[in-house]
Amino acid sequence: MIWYKYMEGRFAKDLVDHGRLRVNSLNYYRNVELHGNAVGDREENTFNATSAIEGTKTGDQLNPVERTIFGFAPGVDPSTCSFSNLSVVVPVQGRPSYGLCLSDTLSGELVARMNEENALVGNPPYDACVKIHDHKVLIRLLERYLKGRGLKYYGHGHCFYKSRNIPWERWHRESDQCPAFVKDPSYSWQKEVRILFECGSGDEVDPIDCEIPELADLCEIIEIPSH
Repeated sequence: MIWYKYMEGRFAKDLVDHGRLRVNSLNYYRNVELHGNAVGDREENTFNATSAIEGTKTGDQLNPVERTIFGFAPGVDPSTCSFSNLSVVVPVQGRPSYGLCLSDTLSGELVARMNEENALVGNPPYDACVKIHDHKVLIRLLERYLKGRGLKYYGHGHCFYKSRNIPWERWHRESDQCPAFVKDPSYSWQKEVRILFECGSGDEVDPIDCEIPELADLCEIIEIPSH
């Protein structure tokens, strides 16, 4: 499968000439003031588990999401407490992760929209596009390199563009829910794909600058179409 990486021309040249590529923590992208609303996302790597209490429930009838909100003092029998007509929202934080974010789509309109946001926060435009010819080899090379830096590959694929509010009835039955792949529908135009690596701490924000000469054989700089 062919993937595309939009970037500044100087970084594109570093990639195709030397195999140099930067990988960032997902937390890094939460700074919308720094990145704008295309590259940045305040809710990156999170979603909300939600539950609606319609009518009345006693404390011993609460599901696990609801129980995270209501704590009972020692000696209080939950069955003697009742809750009526409430909406419960519990933030779910994804595993601490680094990610390489790309697109499966070659589009001038896509990069133009990204550059509108770049300009609003004073960042340089993405004036180059790197075509990556084999995503499986890309993943394998990154996995080998980042393993030596304490990161563990755990998945890749397309982002899912849907509400971050996931009802309990769905959430607890779907074992594949992964906040790192969930994006608000307003980002769907990006056609984003990601390669994800778990790190040891959610506080990690420093970028990792990779130099993998074999990457150069996978990549070429191509012209961005007008539309």
